[in-house]
Amino acid sequence: MSAPAPADPRLNLIPLGSMPQVAELEEGVVRVLAPNASPMTLDGTNTYLVYGRNGGAYLVDPGPADDAHFGRIASAMEIRNLEPRGVVLTHHHIDHSESAHRFSREWSVPIFAGALEDPASPAVLVSEGDSIEVDGQRLTAMHTPGHTADHFCFLLPSGRVLTGDHVLGRGTSVVAYPDGDLERYLQSLLQLEGSASKGMYPGHGPELSDESAADVLDYYISHRMYRISQVLEAFSEFRTSVTEAVRGIYGRSIPPGLLFAAELSTRAAISMLVERRYLEPAGDDDHYVRAGAGVEMLLDELVADRRRRL
Repeated sequence: MSAPAPADPRLNLIPLGSMPQVAELEEGVVRVLAPNASPMTLDGTNTYLVYGRNGGAYLVDPGPADDAHFGRIASAMEIRNLEPRGVVLTHHHIDHSESAHRFSREWSVPIFAGALEDPASPAVLVSEGDSIEVDGQRLTAMHTPGHTADHFCFLLPSGRVLTGDHVLGRGTSVVAYPDGDLERYLQSLLQLEGSASKGMYPGHGPELSDESAADVLDYYISHRMYRISQVLEAFSEFRTSVTEAVRGIYGRSIPPGLLFAAELSTRAAISMLVERRYLEPAGDDDHYVRAGAGVEMLLDELVADRRRRL
């Protein structure tokens, strides 16, 4: 039997669906909530206006192509007399990026992203450590692959981090196979542990305070290791299918509409466990058998690998 599930340290969050449409989070950072709430997007996508002392502003994760959202962003900029300088994407998922090209065209500004599918739009590809600056405000790019290969977090001068879908304000992020890579995700969480001590502004859900940031990151790592242990325990020396494993792990604990996400997350864990030789394929892509010991040493292995690369 696996150990009990780790406890989520995020207590007394504002209820789901009660986040304000517009909120000033700190000097130079405004959050505008998109009207695309769902089981996958929680309260909706968090769009951020990050601006400097003279009003130059970057729009981070502009969200869905929704006229009402567009209007709220325009209003928030007008009230503060902001001038758009660019659109910044944490990653390519449509709930974060769908309106990026619209804003880019209408404002005649570039898009900054780790990857961009439309070469017709002006684009600047960002890399680890790049700085996007305006009027004393700065976004420092941190490549945090795992949720997607092109995922970036952005460190603010205040020490707080725009985390996109890497760390959420509620629940945990989905690492969906094959674009999602669980080993890289865990390595990225370990990377963020040393950079997010001042709080986090996630892509979905409420902001995470300075006091809770370290505890939330520890929970994210513990939760992911717990899930990996569950995946490994779902297999034995006997041939087991992915479908059987998903049923054994989740049972009836999640809504039917989210089963696809559970399966993709399970496949991401299986891919990692096969790579690490904890599991072996058993005849096809949907059946596996256990190949080695438990995962007690896996996190130590990941930490050691990271230290060797630093």
